[in-house]
Amino acid sequence: MRSDRSRRLAFYVGVICILALALFLRLYGHNWDDGWYLQPDERNIVMVLTDRIHAPSLTNLGSLLHPAHSPLNPRSDGTGGKPQAFAYGSLPLYVTDFVAWVVGTLRQSNFNTYDRVGEIGRYLTEILDAATVALAMVFARRSFGRIASLLTGLLLACTVTMVQLAHFFTVDAWVTFFSTALLLICLRFYEQPRYRWSLLAGVVFGMALATKISIVELVFPIVVTLVLTFKARGLVEMLDPLVKHLAVSGVATLASFALFEPYAILQRSAFISDTRLQWHIVSGKFDVPFTRQFVGDIPVRYELGNLVHWGLGPFLGITALASVAYMLSRIRTRSFVELLLLSWIVPYFALVVTSEAKFMRYMEPIVPALVILTVAFM
Repeated sequence: MRSDRSRRLAFYVGVICILALALFLRLYGHNWDDGWYLQPDERNIVMVLTDRIHAPSLTNLGSLLHPAHSPLNPRSDGTGGKPQAFAYGSLPLYVTDFVAWVVGTLRQSNFNTYDRVGEIGRYLTEILDAATVALAMVFARRSFGRIASLLTGLLLACTVTMVQLAHFFTVDAWVTFFSTALLLICLRFYEQPRYRWSLLAGVVFGMALATKISIVELVFPIVVTLVLTFKARGLVEMLDPLVKHLAVSGVATLASFALFEPYAILQRSAFISDTRLQWHIVSGKFDVPFTRQFVGDIPVRYELGNLVHWGLGPFLGITALASVAYMLSRIRTRSFVELLLLSWIVPYFALVVTSEAKFMRYMEPIVPALVILTVAFM
């Protein structure tokens, strides 16, 4: 008993040290560009946040129902009288704007300005990325034990691509956080199939969609979890709980998405137009200067080469690819956890490698799942 207590204490000390390391590496160099916003996506997000998003007047709350002029609509009409374009969801904008207001109120200074709100956004990104490490450790602990949890946390804390992207106020770390949280929720549902978990899965899925609509592949882990949870009951008996839990998740997803991306519903045409434009860009149907660098690159080889060479490093990268290949080669004998991780890694990777835009940051959402699977493989 004393030995087990000592091991638990050592484990928790290790967890604290790893999370402290993860947070340090992400906070270090916070103002790496002296406030110039040299990352183009970050600069665009900050401009949209400061130019189009602000708290509505209490005497004019009715303006929120008019998308063309709403102070909370990132696609409100511009000077030409047409909706302005925005490539991402509004959830990070709302959260960052609110946190900046709270910080400004506490410090009696205005943080909702162009030169200061990006600083708040970076802090939120860094914290969320460190929280992603914590979620992955919880997942690994419940699935493979304490040693696997510590190794997962240490690898993710030091993974180059995650540390780098945490230094930008962009949506990549946000999407990675939500996708890792959803995988953990799916695991908890499999352990204890109750409606609170299917409800929470829908809420988190909706929040992910309200951050970046292309993360729709997260539906695969939800469906796979429901099917594998109830398949032992037989085809007929499994249909009733399967449909009910799927309905709960679906309603929760729509409600969450509507709450954090309301103008996708109130102004559907602008949202659909932006989504279609982004799809045409990543698929190569619409030519833009920043995707021409990828013309002629060989799909799959290009993404995997970058992920191994730069994103994860040769040792972790090659081991991760080997683990996925091994798991897929024996797919019928895999455990639920392994199938759950593969149900997220494979569909998302397939989407990324078939697109014309091959930015390595698009791979970040599957990095925690890759590392967990790699640790299980080792």
